[in-house]
Amino acid sequence: MICARCAGIYFGAFTAGLLSLLLIVPSISRRVLVLSMIPLGMDVLFVLTGVYTYSQGIAFATGLVFGGVVYLFLLDILENLFSKKPFQGNE
Repeated sequence: MICARCAGIYFGAFTAGLLSLLLIVPSISRRVLVLSMIPLGMDVLFVLTGVYTYSQGIAFATGLVFGGVVYLFLLDILENLFSKKPFQGNE
């Protein structure tokens, strides 16, 4: 058993992975990564401080967005890492 937020993160990453096979995915910047963390962090903070009670729907939605963005961010990093030419010597 996993929480709704974690399920959203996993499902978001899985969905982004499937879509990245079918579509050209945009490059994700660190700014977008940080912006995707804000709703997730606010949800956790609001639940912990008692502003509202835990909602599986909200937790899943914030995890879904974050998981998809993290997947695309890591995909972009790996593509850049492996697309560079290896060092050839004195060039």
